[in-house]
Amino acid sequence: MYPLQFDRTYFASLRIDRIDARRGVGDHGVLAAVARIQNTAPSHPNLPRVVHFSGEVSNSNGEHIAEIRACSLQWYGNRTTDETVQLYAPVSFSTLSAVNASRHGGHEDVMVKLDLGVGLDGQHGWEQQRLDVQHRVPASDWARLLASIRHTTFGVIELPMDGEPVPAGLRECMTRYQSAKNHLQQCQWDDAIIECREILDALNTAIGATEPAAPLTGYGTTQQRAWNFAERCAAVRAIVRHATHTAHHGQAQFSAEEARYIVDSTGVILKFYCDRFVRS
Repeated sequence: MYPLQFDRTYFASLRIDRIDARRGVGDHGVLAAVARIQNTAPSHPNLPRVVHFSGEVSNSNGEHIAEIRACSLQWYGNRTTDETVQLYAPVSFSTLSAVNASRHGGHEDVMVKLDLGVGLDGQHGWEQQRLDVQHRVPASDWARLLASIRHTTFGVIELPMDGEPVPAGLRECMTRYQSAKNHLQQCQWDDAIIECREILDALNTAIGATEPAAPLTGYGTTQQRAWNFAERCAAVRAIVRHATHTAHHGQAQFSAEEARYIVDSTGVILKFYCDRFVRS
């Protein structure tokens, strides 16, 4: 419980019941801290009213997670009932991923801090009180929270970059892949997918006859049973390339999830062939 005071008079306490979450706009989620104000001095004649909340959410190390949206309410100190307030904080996908990655082994609770500014209005005018509220989110609740946002953790794909051995035949592919990732960061989903189409075409040229392409007409027949590993890898490339077709011809609009799927798939393919060509 955290005390609320006005003009040095302790009149109520605040606690965080729980932290929920919901899906936000685009990649963002929205954390919702459910705060409860409990009256502790209902008989006091000159109690103020709580009219405003603002602040930020940070982790246990004081690193910023999200801003709390300003919230207005009308809660009078002489009420006999409590008041429940939901404080909303939009948080980005990358920030939420960083908080989740800081949990060693993925089984730790998550400690968050709410730096709250509470606006109070009483007979002596306006006053703001600062509260540093600590709240522990149990590991099981954290997993439920991520699920409600539809947030998924992600694996890291290692790719040869500047200073690492990139086969000469794949340098154009790697340059284009960096462009695809830049398009993702700039929310240019169609352009990211189109860039992947160019990557896969250039990759086919670099591979050439060393890995024969599996015929598309054989995907639904018994012919594919006779494919060797190289032909099956060629089929994977062809399928990912096929998924870029509508973007390549400007026929559809794509979501962030779809663009990330194609870019990540293309990255896995590039990593595989970079490693293969370096060893050969």
